[in-house]
Amino acid sequence: PAHGAVKFALDVSSPADVAVVLYDAAGRSVRTLARGRYGPGSHDLAWDGKDDRGAGCRRGVYFVRTRIGTFEGTRKVVML
Repeated sequence: PAHGAVKFALDVSSPADVAVVLYDAAGRSVRTLARGRYGPGSHDLAWDGKDDRGAGCRRGVYFVRTRIGTFEGTRKVVML
């Protein structure tokens, strides 16, 4: 559960195309947190609780979908 800013660590083992997108519970894209080519290493990302237009997001369940090269994963974030 989160209240306010949420921080994420993104670990990239070798240069790769990266996309990190936040979705609401209905599957709508809310915020793009990262997109592009990333070099190896740890990269810090943060979500300030706002959507791509700068409007505050409601309380609820969100999903962070991460794609690094061929890897894909999803994590749940609960905004209080």
